[in-house]
Formats: sequence, C-alpha cells, structure tokens
Amino acid sequence: MNNKNYYILVFFFAVIFSLVNLPEIKGQGYGDRNRAGNGRFRITGKIILPNGKPAVGIKISMSGADFTNGSAQTDSEGKFLFDSIPAGNYTLSVDRSDEYSSASENLTIAMDTTPGQTFNVYISLVFSSRTKENNNPLFSKVPKASLEKYKQSLEKIEKNDSKAALSLLEEAIKLYPDFAAAYNQAGVILLKNNELDKALGAFSNAIQIQPDYFDAKMNYGFTLLSLKDFQDSEKVMQDVIKQKDDVPNAHLYLGIALSGLNKTDEAENAFRKSISLKGGENVAQAHKYLGRIYIKKNMKAEAISELQKYIELAPKASDVDKIKATIEDLKKPSN
Repeated sequence: MNNKNYYILVFFFAVIFSLVNLPEIKGQGYGDRNRAGNGRFRITGKIILPNGKPAVGIKISMSGADFTNGSAQTDSEGKFLFDSIPAGNYTLSVDRSDEYSSASENLTIAMDTTPGQTFNVYISLVFSSRTKENNNPLFSKVPKASLEKYKQSLEKIEKNDSKAALSLLEEAIKLYPDFAAAYNQAGVILLKNNELDKALGAFSNAIQIQPDYFDAKMNYGFTLLSLKDFQDSEKVMQDVIKQKDDVPNAHLYLGIALSGLNKTDEAENAFRKSISLKGGENVAQAHKYLGRIYIKKNMKAEAISELQKYIELAPKASDVDKIKATIEDLKKPSN
C-alpha cells in the first residue's frame, strides 16, 4: 500500500499505532546525559514505505533544544526507539533520497508531563519525483509528457499544494486517459479534501483501467466506508483480502463495514485478524472497535481490556477521556 492510504488514515483516524516489544535503539549522542528534574520519556515510532511495507534499515534523525544529532535505524518491522528523552520540542526526520521525499514529524513533550510515558510517532514516506517510475508496470506505457505532469504533481504534493497537484493530474489524464495511477492519486487528494463522491469516481476509473490495482481497490473500499455504504465496502474489502491477505488495514476496514451491517461475530474476527498481523499502524482502532463489540455482547471484562489497550496505544487520541469514562462505567457493579 503506498502513501495514498496513509494520508487517508491520518485524515480519518488520527492514527496512533502499536509499537510494543521494540528492540532498544538509542540515538547517538545522548546515552550518557542524565539531567535530574526533567524526567525521562521514550519516543517510539514506525516508518512505512509508499507500498505499505515497513521501511527497514532507514535512518531517522532527531533534533531539539535538549537533544542534537541523535539518530536511530528502523528494525525489520520499520520501528525505531529513542530512549531516556527529556521533555522538550523535537523534530524527527528522514532525509530525502533518490527514491523517497524527505519526511518529518514534530513532537512536544511538555515539561509538566508525568515521567515515564511513551510517545508514538508515525511517518509515511512518499515517492520522490525523481523515482524511476518506468520500473513500475503502472507507468511502463505512460507517454513521457503525461508522466512528466504526474511527476510534477508529486512535487506539489511534497509542498502540500493539493490544488496544483490535482490540476497537474487532470492534465496528465487528459494526455493519457488510461493513466490509472494518476486517477488513483487524484482520488487520494479528493478524499483528503472530503470530496467523497469525486474521490469514489476517481478510484473507480483507476480500477476499470487496471482491475488488479490493489491500492486503488483499497482506497475505493475505504471511500465507500466513509460514505457509510457498508454493504458495498464489505464486498470490495473481501475482494481486496482475497488478492492479499496480510494487509492489517484491509481487515480493519472489513471489520468496520461488518460492524455497520451488524455482523458482529464476523467483525470481531476481522478486527482480531488485523491485530494479529505485524505492522498494523491502526491496531489501536481495532482494539477500540473490539471494545464496542464486547459492550454490545455485555462482556464487560473483555470490553474493559480492549478499551484499555486502545488508551495504552493511543494516549493522545481525542476520545481518550470519553473512553476512560466508558471504562469506569463498565467497572460499576450491575444493579
């Protein structure tokens, strides 16, 4: 799954994911620093490639007022860890390469934060405009002029200029109407802008051109989900999973669609499958949905366990206070 899906996830789910059992990877230059009074924190994270796979062996740098020239390298699951970090403002970044654009995330740990907490950071890499698209079968037949427009659109995306990027993609499609990747990328922009019907049409066009286009099918199914068309979304996600069974978000989306159709047991299995797959950046969401299922089933202990896991994995989520209140209600003895 490429970067398109991760724009979507961030936009709709405020993604915070599970990063347990990470091997300790210390950033260079701070292991011997031990300032009393500042407290100590852990910053864990994950870097994902545009195709949805973990970014293995990627160097990530960290800088801040109390931390300079620190770096770590991702493990076999794309995960990294900075340990014993004092409170402060930090920037975590991946340098640009010939294949990927530069990427960064900012993180603030307030001085009055309770020591010992872990903060999660998620970084999704984007193909650089310098990537050799001709190595990808999606681009092998695309005329040079159309491909150039597409590459220019990626540059605009890197600069967060979605309007210009969309215009360039429209030009690319006009030059080459069978440009499936351009339709898909346009759909991602439209989805991010909450233009759901237009996004659905763009993804549909991409699939009609390239029926086995996995990313476009994922995006199409997710857009149907966003439109609360649970029945069609279920069908699409079932087809996606038949094509590739090891994508955590495919099972997550399927579970949400099944929940919307009140297929509770099937939804539970889908969420469990999503959690079981390594590298699922939306695993926290799966735990939350499982909690809701167990509430419906009046399985209070199981519901509390799942909701607590959600809070542990997503401590900064906007609904954490509401979830905590739900847990307290579940703990109250029944009348």
